[in-house]
Amino acid sequence: MNGELLNDFVCIVEGEIVGRISDQETGPMRGTYKWDGGHSRRIKVKVLPQGGYAPDVHEAARKVEEHYDRVREAAGLPPVVGVRVKA
Repeated sequence: MNGELLNDFVCIVEGEIVGRISDQETGPMRGTYKWDGGHSRRIKVKVLPQGGYAPDVHEAARKVEEHYDRVREAAGLPPVVGVRVKA
């Protein structure tokens, strides 16, 4: 680390962390963003895949949002409405 800030973000819905996005700065996936879902402590349902890579931060955010929607659907909960935020 050279003291620079990392491009590493948490995704929060209704005060709860539901996902994470991180810039892949090294390695074979360099230049992409890794997204991970399935972080909800309230909803105990697993929906796969729980993560992957996206070409940019906006697509990664969309992937986390879509994953959370699928988790809520699998748990029998309604979709979250009106909280989409651009990265």
